[in-house]
Amino acid sequence: MAKLNTHTLVRSGFFVFFVWTCWRLFSFYQWALGNGTYVAHPDATAGFVPLGAVMSLLAWLRTGLFDPVLPAAGVIILGALAVSLLFKRGFCGWICPIGSATSALGWLGRKMFGRAYNVPRKLDVGLRVPKYLIAGAIIMFLGAMPAANAIDFQKLPYYSIADLKILLMLLNPNIWFIGLVLFVGLTSVYWGNTWCRYLCPLGALYGAVGAGSAGTVTRDPDICVACGACSKACTKRVDVAAGKKVRAPECDGCLDCVGACPEPGALTARWLGLRTPVWAWALSVVGLWMLIWGIASLTGHWHIGTAASTIASYIRQM
Repeated sequence: MAKLNTHTLVRSGFFVFFVWTCWRLFSFYQWALGNGTYVAHPDATAGFVPLGAVMSLLAWLRTGLFDPVLPAAGVIILGALAVSLLFKRGFCGWICPIGSATSALGWLGRKMFGRAYNVPRKLDVGLRVPKYLIAGAIIMFLGAMPAANAIDFQKLPYYSIADLKILLMLLNPNIWFIGLVLFVGLTSVYWGNTWCRYLCPLGALYGAVGAGSAGTVTRDPDICVACGACSKACTKRVDVAAGKKVRAPECDGCLDCVGACPEPGALTARWLGLRTPVWAWALSVVGLWMLIWGIASLTGHWHIGTAASTIASYIRQM
């Protein structure tokens, strides 16, 4: 239970931080409209603009110019890729607030129904394919965009307030967005986390990187008693007991399977072959994330590049 609580505690902490940054962004919005005292614009809400971040990162690779407006958006994508490379799809499993929310709905469903209802295997595989195709199409489209166009887009007033636009959409959703939320919510309760499994193109990208991660879950067949507890505990439907190492792109490194294993040493988390306790894995994921944030802050690649007064003027023109 303690190992599972480590995972829950870390995810909950990042989710609370996400809610807090949303509140700060909304408070900044109210100040811009003259309805409250000044609250600094949070930088982390740039994560609301993933497509803009990917576009800016691809432009950066070609020009050497890092996004001067919402640099934190690109840092978040780079950080998620780094975590995935070293600790499976760790951003999805330990940090992402959307993944935390939809996983919580899956947990609620298991409590309500007493079990997880899975999509038939062949249908499940077919439903997972589109997110990889969409991820590839997005990268190809944005990669083919002239760098000058990407840089011009960064100069538009819209880009400076794109995170706020998305927050307001979340607070005042249209009928299509409500439909999507209801679909994801209800299907997540019944089938588990459908957003991450079938819909999120960024998750597909991180999963592809995580498949070759330096960290993995390893099963020792000489100790394993073939009880199947690890596979049953995996909410990502990875058949952990089927092989010696978990390389499935759906694995997000949550290590719930390790916590469920009744035989000491039969299932272990390993990084570069070294056995890694769950607490050390969690500390490494969070530590790496904070290190990337710290470097970005110190080098001027985190804080929003548009003055608060300028953003306020853009907001009043919305």
